[in-house]
Amino acid sequence: PDPNLSPTIYHTKGFLYYLNSIGRTPLVFCDYHGHSRKKNVFLYGCSMKETLWQSGSPINTVSLKEDPGYRTIAKTLDRIAPAFSFNSCNYLVEKSRASTARVVVWREIGVLRSYTMESTYNGCNQGIYKVSHFRLMDVKYTV
Repeated sequence: PDPNLSPTIYHTKGFLYYLNSIGRTPLVFCDYHGHSRKKNVFLYGCSMKETLWQSGSPINTVSLKEDPGYRTIAKTLDRIAPAFSFNSCNYLVEKSRASTARVVVWREIGVLRSYTMESTYNGCNQGIYKVSHFRLMDVKYTV
């Protein structure tokens, strides 16, 4: 990233590289976004096994070692946050998403639990928020 055009991204990436270089790689990285079409709150994450499996790769994923802990945060949020939807989460790393923060931090810096959290602009279709749009007073309870 360009330090003048994207100073926040530039310095965040530099800080993450620094932490990694001194052996203090973060356990979790999360980039937050609003989603205009999908409902609820959910995560996009990174899984090498799921990416290879869903892409139809000939690589045998059975022998590939991957810590399944990348789903722990989503499972926890699904239990405690009424607006969170575990079933809407996706861990596929698509080629078109290679430059997103979560994928760059996962690939280049080695943060295994690297996510994009998407929060609906379109309301929820589950739980106590079903068929309603969020109001300001709801925000503290959604995630």
